[in-house]
Amino acid sequence: KKLFLKHCSVKSKQVAKDGLPSGNIQYSTGGKSAYCGESFAQLEAYSTHQQVVSFVWAVLTRIIPQPLLGNPSSKRSLRVNIWKFIRLRRFETFQVTDCIRELKAPEYSWLSKIGFTSCFCSVLLGEETGLSNGTEEQKQNNLLHCWISWLFSDIVIPLISTYFYVTERETKRYDVFYYPKSVWRNLTSNTIASLNAQSFKILRGTSRRAIKHLYRSSRVRFLPKAKDIRPLVNFKAQSKDGILNKCHLVIKKIRDDNPEMFGSSVFDYDGVYKNLSSFMSSVRRQLKESKIYIVVADVSKAFDCVNHDVLLKIMDDVLKGDEYALRKCTKVIYSRSKNVAYRFDSNV
Repeated sequence: KKLFLKHCSVKSKQVAKDGLPSGNIQYSTGGKSAYCGESFAQLEAYSTHQQVVSFVWAVLTRIIPQPLLGNPSSKRSLRVNIWKFIRLRRFETFQVTDCIRELKAPEYSWLSKIGFTSCFCSVLLGEETGLSNGTEEQKQNNLLHCWISWLFSDIVIPLISTYFYVTERETKRYDVFYYPKSVWRNLTSNTIASLNAQSFKILRGTSRRAIKHLYRSSRVRFLPKAKDIRPLVNFKAQSKDGILNKCHLVIKKIRDDNPEMFGSSVFDYDGVYKNLSSFMSSVRRQLKESKIYIVVADVSKAFDCVNHDVLLKIMDDVLKGDEYALRKCTKVIYSRSKNVAYRFDSNV
């Protein structure tokens, strides 16, 4: 913890002591100080890549014997590799070969002192990594490969996940930001309180276990924006959509039988196109202007503000039956020209 505070400190204090408004907080991140509102300051209180690298390297040099890190040249190369790993952007990959780039077995004196034939785990290592094959030099390279790979997977990555919440930001979707866990807790606690004040609640204990198998709950994650945090709910496609799809099919069937009940509601982009196309055609017939301009607007927190009680009353008038039977049909069409059969699945 002392190393973390030393290398990744996010200091906060009342700016009123410096003669500024009392509602503001000063955060020091990456050697910079900025006076701003509390929430905005916390959004900018992420640790820089250099701070994260410095902290990780300080921990490694404290807990790992120096000979295992090699000579000064290999230490510099290893730190550079850690730096490249931490500064990765979203969707970029980091292979094992990138972990050992510029690292050479002769720079690790302890490798030459290991007797591979008398080693207790030589048989196991030989099966998994090929240490029993090749020359002595190849065996040392393979062992170095295993050591550095383990260093990244079992020390570097768990260390980062323990002290930082790693995420992207809405304004920079492909950059990765490292928020100290304490800062992230403060940010999310305010957002969770705001969600609880609306139509959401956190499930805990027996209620969470009871509802989990029904797939009516979901995990929420938070995405930092320019000035606040956006909650994102991710319904994983496999199981939850399988259950919700049945409700969707029932509502679509009711829509087909009673289109007047749904007004301008659509279920897919085809419905959007049909409604928009007919509307544009009618407007063109009435107006002499050749150009038509469409304004696209986004309603802030539209779904969050929906009154669930009112929505359920509306659906009671739509879903009048207590039970609905679904039947899945498969149609197979044979094409003589291509000598293939096409299969179509549908639900009625």
